[in-house]
Amino acid sequence: MAQNKPNLEERTVVCDGFKALNVRKSPNMASEVVGELKNGEKIMAEPPKRGWCKVENGYVRAVYLA
Repeated sequence: MAQNKPNLEERTVVCDGFKALNVRKSPNMASEVVGELKNGEKIMAEPPKRGWCKVENGYVRAVYLA
């Protein structure tokens, strides 16, 4: 049986005024920070769910992706 792969989209990190965008282990603000993305960085992300996008190493707030 074939598994459905998520639709990944190329997105750009937009976090002007911040050092970097935190990548979190789980999709919530209390979750452990497991990485950072720089402003302007291009990434592949799943479509947003409840305000969060899944990226390669964790989750980021969808509002900071364009």
